[in-house]
Amino acid sequence: MQEVDSVIPVPIFKVDKNLEILGCTREATEWFGQPQSLLQIIDEGSHEKILQMLHPSKVKNTFEINIVDKFGELLLVDCHAGWQGELHAELLFLKKDPTITKVSTSLNKLQSRLQATDMELLQEKEKAEEVLKENNRLSAPFIEVTNELALIPIFGEIDTEKSEIISELIIQNAYDAIATKLIIDFTAIGRIDRDGLKGFNKLFRSLEMLGKQVTVTGVGPRHAKTFHELGVPMDIHFLPSLQKAITKLTK
Repeated sequence: MQEVDSVIPVPIFKVDKNLEILGCTREATEWFGQPQSLLQIIDEGSHEKILQMLHPSKVKNTFEINIVDKFGELLLVDCHAGWQGELHAELLFLKKDPTITKVSTSLNKLQSRLQATDMELLQEKEKAEEVLKENNRLSAPFIEVTNELALIPIFGEIDTEKSEIISELIIQNAYDAIATKLIIDFTAIGRIDRDGLKGFNKLFRSLEMLGKQVTVTGVGPRHAKTFHELGVPMDIHFLPSLQKAITKLTK
């Protein structure tokens, strides 16, 4: 193997298109011994990469590659390659700065941890959403008191999203039920905004279209005013208490 002269004290290899080593600098020999093929000093896991990156079609190229020195130590280096026509190439290997390599490794580990954390957070978010949906579904149980009468008590605080979920559930249950008289009780509602009340107003209209007789109980003065402003369907009846509604509808 011919020694390659270079005024720069760095490991340089001269190879043919089959990656057979034609010559190298003294520094390359001190670092790698006297390998016959470039693949002998390239880490096995990087063979495919060197074959792709070191090709005559890439006249000049720079890339990272894992190499193995004559002591068997695995090193990450920058490879600067250039082709002289399609027959010969020269490669210059420069060790990566240990500080940069250490930082890069730390960043990779941090990225892996962040990805794992993101996945855990996503899973927890999905669980929380399922719990919230289930809580919303349980906020409006459909209780069939008699064959003619069903009671639907509403629980908790009501916003737009929750009123939509509850409305969908009530409409489905009302459609499936034999009962034609429905009592929707607002007594256990903690807080409900205007948009939530607007959602219930749509619910009343949908139940009216299903031929259900709807009685609403437990509505406070402020909510009653808002319902009036929204234009509640004329066939919807309001009574002050659940007891009065049940007494009236079960006579």
